[in-house]
Amino acid sequence: MKKLLSLFAATGLVATTSATVVACGDKVETLTIINGEDNLKKLVKLLSVDKDGDGKIDRDTKAEEWDKDYKIDDVKTTGSIEGETVDEWGFITAYFNETKDLKNDKKKDDSGIQGNTYTTTVVGKKDATKVTVYVNKVNFDVKIQDGKQSGSVTGSVIGKIVITLPVTK
Repeated sequence: MKKLLSLFAATGLVATTSATVVACGDKVETLTIINGEDNLKKLVKLLSVDKDGDGKIDRDTKAEEWDKDYKIDDVKTTGSIEGETVDEWGFITAYFNETKDLKNDKKKDDSGIQGNTYTTTVVGKKDATKVTVYVNKVNFDVKIQDGKQSGSVTGSVIGKIVITLPVTK
């Protein structure tokens, strides 16, 4: 999230898994890992929650106040994002069948920032064997005029999966 903030500011501005995707409205889908077991270990490595491979979370994750990162000038922030950011660029979304086609389309120029960025966050406690992974959408509708920013940044959780960490050591 801090890298996103710096970009924003620079412009002036196992085996078991269960999951749900929360879309607009009441629709709920089940998230599945592409190629299941084959990608589970790669995914856990990218999440950086079990670096020693013992099947347990290495440390408590930190909840971030994402909306404070974007509160600049007259930019409104709405929505919410859970957990600690582990991927700001949407790379991890490619590991899930339901989100593999999501692409960041955020564009920034002198007039503002428009579009979406997909991030991944995690929630877990030290020594737990399961981690909750969230896929989030951050929508930018920010205008820059006379050096001042206005508009909105909206965050929302679009997917959630609970992963049992595999022992890899």
